[in-house]
Amino acid sequence: MGGELGVSSDGKTLVAIQGRKPGRMDDPVPLRLSTDRGEHWTTVAARTAPYLSSPVAFDNGTGLALFQGKKRELLRPGAGAPFTPPADLGELARVGEFVYGPQYNGDQAITSTDHGKTWKYFAPR
Repeated sequence: MGGELGVSSDGKTLVAIQGRKPGRMDDPVPLRLSTDRGEHWTTVAARTAPYLSSPVAFDNGTGLALFQGKKRELLRPGAGAPFTPPADLGELARVGEFVYGPQYNGDQAITSTDHGKTWKYFAPR
């Protein structure tokens, strides 16, 4: 199954979730970080494949990825220990330093301007 890739605005930082073999849903897959346009990679975490998603990358050499297993985590490649994401955050996307995602079972967007440290709910009109 295919992987996912997050690329920073300047193209230097990449956050990748490796694809997995079909039929191997419970196998952990690596979350990888590159800060040199993909020349070198570091495995920063491994999580169960179907629950790891939404890699995003920032120009400062860090990124985020959402893990939605039994223990929800906002993994922070290059930035330290995981944060606990909002319980109803469905996925992540990024525009510059602005991170956002849809609310599960709701009609609001959830936004962060500090790389996932704090979140605000926003009702589009």
